Amino acid sequence: MKFKYKIQNSYEQRTQQSFNLIEKHGQMIPVIIELVLKSRWLKEIFNKHKQFQKMIVRETISVQDLFNTLKYKYYPQMTPTFGIFIYVGGNKLLLHNSFPKSLKEFYEQNKDSDGWLYLALTFQECYG
Repeated sequence: MKFKYKIQNSYEQRTQQSFNLIEKHGQMIPVIIELVLKSRWLKEIFNKHKQFQKMIVRETISVQDLFNTLKYKYYPQMTPTFGIFIYVGGNKLLLHNSFPKSLKEFYEQNKDSDGWLYLALTFQECYG
């Protein structure tokens, strides 16, 4: 998966931005979150949200806390029959065995060469 943020910004710009964020906010991790909306219905629901969002997240929280934060941010627009799925780097599904890890440990294992942690969010009707 190609992240729109990578397409719109050069490698040097992305590297400089992540370096500046890490230098300015030492205990924070730079994260790019991109919504992957395949159906027209989902695009209508999330039309007010940006296609991607830059965030800095405390490195001391767990991956589970990050998942819950994203779930509560985007889930109010969804019906209970939808599940949220997070892909790391656009191609690796975030599994529950990653949840106990600290975000710092997770970041070190999955960060891109430009210093950002790329996460793709998608929603799928899977219950009921």
